[in-house]
Amino acid sequence: MGHKRITSTRRESVEEVYQFNRWASDEARRCFPRVMRRGEGGLLEYVPPEDPIAKLLAHNDAETTNGQTHFYEAFTELLKSEGHIVRGLLQLRFDETEKVGDGTQEETRPTGFLKQRLLEATDISSQEFQRIERLVQKRAHQDGDVAKMDRFKLIRFYKIRRLNEEFLDVYGAKPLESLTFLLQVIDPFHQWDITEIGRASYRPVEVQITREILSTLGLAHPLDHEHISEPLETLAPKLLVTKYFKEYDSCVRLFNTRAKRAVVDLRDRKGVTHALNHIFKKIGLRISLSQAGRETLVDPVTKKRARIYGGWQVEYDPRGTLGVKHMAQLLKLQVFHLSVDPSFDALEALSQY
Repeated sequence: MGHKRITSTRRESVEEVYQFNRWASDEARRCFPRVMRRGEGGLLEYVPPEDPIAKLLAHNDAETTNGQTHFYEAFTELLKSEGHIVRGLLQLRFDETEKVGDGTQEETRPTGFLKQRLLEATDISSQEFQRIERLVQKRAHQDGDVAKMDRFKLIRFYKIRRLNEEFLDVYGAKPLESLTFLLQVIDPFHQWDITEIGRASYRPVEVQITREILSTLGLAHPLDHEHISEPLETLAPKLLVTKYFKEYDSCVRLFNTRAKRAVVDLRDRKGVTHALNHIFKKIGLRISLSQAGRETLVDPVTKKRARIYGGWQVEYDPRGTLGVKHMAQLLKLQVFHLSVDPSFDALEALSQY
């Protein structure tokens, strides 16, 4: 039985809900007593007053309604924008069509809401961004203004000239926190904001831990995907004295708040790989064990020759994560804005990508 296509309904804007609540709903007549003001042409009219609480309630109302009618597509796009692979799910937006061929036949192409919203928005200048930002703060903006701001911030964040569909398909519709963190890791002269509070104040500690792990693995820089670390038997004593593994219970939660393990058995290759990838995932990368060969004798239980593993290696183009291939491309866009020495290893390595 085939999948049924469902046409996506139009999303409600906060301003639309707010104005409806002010003027048309039964609650408005009870909760918003009309006040007199002078309208167009100097005529007096009775209107419901502006109410900040009503605007907040309208926002919640719109979010609830849109969450019910667009939850499937919006949640799927949020997963994809964070780098997750979503398989076997339908896209529910079939309201946009594109003519192909001679124009007599239409091909329906499903598009994601977040991506489509950015692609349809127009480019704006810094002055226009500031003007729209003031309107948004006053809740006086028009439909599509927020998308223009998001598009402007994406272009400025990635330092690209234009935003297209191919770029969004790879990097998602929101700024990558992993790029910001990677820049801080490779920039030894990064200036920290000492006034930060909350989780942001732990960022220098996270960077220090990441640099220590990279050094322990023997990596010249995070993008050093050709290097293979020492095997576990040799590397375990070195990992044991790092801050990350000595204080694993508290340190791992800086990189993954949902991590459950309090300790890591450094004799377990799989467990160590999982622990290390908490760090590498935060910089958009992933490491895996390299295979050095197979045992000569066949295992009597599995009837196969067991694998012989070497050290760890950063994956160039892993599935489900951007990896060295794509993170290097983003770094190349940032290279002229870094404060590091041009001879720094990570910047020299970008020439090979």
